[in-house]
Amino acid sequence: MDQCRHETHLKTDITPKQTEVYVDGYYAGVAGDFDGIFQGLDMSPGGHVVTLRLEGYRTITRNIYVRPDSTSRLKETMERLTPGEVSDPVPLPRR
Repeated sequence: MDQCRHETHLKTDITPKQTEVYVDGYYAGVAGDFDGIFQGLDMSPGGHVVTLRLEGYRTITRNIYVRPDSTSRLKETMERLTPGEVSDPVPLPRR
């Protein structure tokens, strides 16, 4: 049986590049790992929760939908916390 390979990716354009990327509550890597021409985060098609977290910056959580056989893009600039503010935690992994 002949099976072709389908590729579904998320590319990031996140500043700063060392921002941690979580997908559905699981650590995937840092933003700079998924921003090049030949780099992308392999994902299953469907809905996902992507969280961006970096100490000293406001946590960002986005609900995204990744279409089969496509490349989705996420562009964000992290915002520094003001004195006394604390980053939100990463959501717990989805079951």
